[in-house]
Amino acid sequence: IKCTILETDDKNKIRYRKPGSASVLEIPLSETKSIKRRSSPETILENLAVKYKDNPPMLAASVREVLKRFRGIEARALKLLEEHSAKGHKDVLLLLGERYLVEGKPEAAEDMARKLLAADKSAAAYLLLGKALAARQKPAEALAALEAAKKLDPRSEDVLVAISEIQLTSSGSGDPLQAIEQALKENPNSAGALTAKGSVLLGKGRHADAEMCFLRVREVEAKNVKALLGLAACKALGKEKDFEGCYQLANEVLQLDTRSAQAFGLQAYARLMGDDPAQLPKALAKAEEALKENDKDLRLRLLKAVILARTAQVADASDKPDEGAARHKEAVNMLSQASEVKNSGDAWFEYLQGYMQYELKQYDTAAERFVEAAKLADTYPPAHQAKGALALQNRKWKEAEEAYTRAIALDGTKGEYYAGLGLAYLGMTRLQEAQKQFTRALELEAGNVPALCGLGYVANYEKDEPRARKNFQQALAMDGSCAYAAHALKQMYLQRDLVLDYYNFETPAAGEWAAKGGRQVKAQVSGGQLVWFGTQGSAASGDLEYQTPLNANDFVRLEAD
Repeated sequence: IKCTILETDDKNKIRYRKPGSASVLEIPLSETKSIKRRSSPETILENLAVKYKDNPPMLAASVREVLKRFRGIEARALKLLEEHSAKGHKDVLLLLGERYLVEGKPEAAEDMARKLLAADKSAAAYLLLGKALAARQKPAEALAALEAAKKLDPRSEDVLVAISEIQLTSSGSGDPLQAIEQALKENPNSAGALTAKGSVLLGKGRHADAEMCFLRVREVEAKNVKALLGLAACKALGKEKDFEGCYQLANEVLQLDTRSAQAFGLQAYARLMGDDPAQLPKALAKAEEALKENDKDLRLRLLKAVILARTAQVADASDKPDEGAARHKEAVNMLSQASEVKNSGDAWFEYLQGYMQYELKQYDTAAERFVEAAKLADTYPPAHQAKGALALQNRKWKEAEEAYTRAIALDGTKGEYYAGLGLAYLGMTRLQEAQKQFTRALELEAGNVPALCGLGYVANYEKDEPRARKNFQQALAMDGSCAYAAHALKQMYLQRDLVLDYYNFETPAAGEWAAKGGRQVKAQVSGGQLVWFGTQGSAASGDLEYQTPLNANDFVRLEAD
């Protein structure tokens, strides 16, 4: 069939129109043996280069259009532009500079911008220079170049958005929303300005407002990559977490841009936060894909460090100490590379830094990072929760109270926030207020271990031993490694001249508990019940000792580990 293939969202069908016909037809993809272009993208590019060799403006416009339509020809297009740049035409130099930025060559882009400015001090040249300097981590110089561009073209959406992007990532450089609102005043449907506004709001933790901006962009440009990335981030960071939705939106981005480091990074984060240890290898693979595309992105480096740290924990718990040690060492190395950056202006970067430093028990530096994250993203509850957790760790009860109160004001649905506030009150011996918060935490999250321990502490203080013991036992049933609850129970039993030995499955059993004859007594789940099987004894000498089947009712207490 000789036809023009039309765009469609249905991946199982091909929509097409025959020459001279206005009718749109469809054919199942499964019935299609092969699809051949009339001309390959490379051929089209070469033909345009010949056709417009003496017309630089048309050559630049045509190459720009070919790059928009086809993928996989970026390297050839760059080479073609370099071949024609010798003539020094501004349109070719400008596009070449833009391509250098896309290819991660900001120094070359800066050279192109300065060549342009030497011939003609235009807004477009200053814009290119500003973007190149920003990519080279020179925010003050970049802002100066963009202000020069704004002076020449005060209504340029591209310039205003570029200014806001620098202000977003550089503390003390101004309010990014001011430039964006100016751009939106010029054009309320500006995809660039709406995307920039969404990014600013996302950075401030205002996920619902950010999502509205990105959705408006999609109404204007359905396949806007930046808007899709923004929506994916909203899914992962918003109040109602949707990690699978984040992953799928990032996948849409990768269908449009197969080399998007941000999309790979979001997929890595989605798999990490899905809380399934089996997904950690996939998270790590995605993080490595992201760094392959952009190994200078400190966010991505930190993300990989977090994944490595979590992988190390899983390896240690799975009795693989060598693998755990190797992963831990790699995580620390990656963290040290990012730790030199201070006052990044990026709330998520500061949050990840704090998380890693907390994991490494570097509590003072972690506290600084969490405080900075909470300042940058004042409406992002986890940033305040992290700040509160560090304050509890350092016994700074008033600071913890303020942090958890702020987190609850932003999101009153999380039991862990109320439990944290209760622990702060407990530290200040405000027992009634603490009990109220612990009770609320358990209403929202029935198995919240800190809240159960907190109620146990309050009951013990009030000399209500049965209630205290019940709460600590519930805490142990929810978390078999809760040393605080185990210790509290041990002290309570000692008051009655009873000794409690507490073991979990990671603890080697006491010698006197070993089965005689070397046999093992084990528990297994069968039909929804815990069933004990095995015997103690040995028939090696012909007589059987202690042939004792074990039943659940032979035990004083059974707890989940």
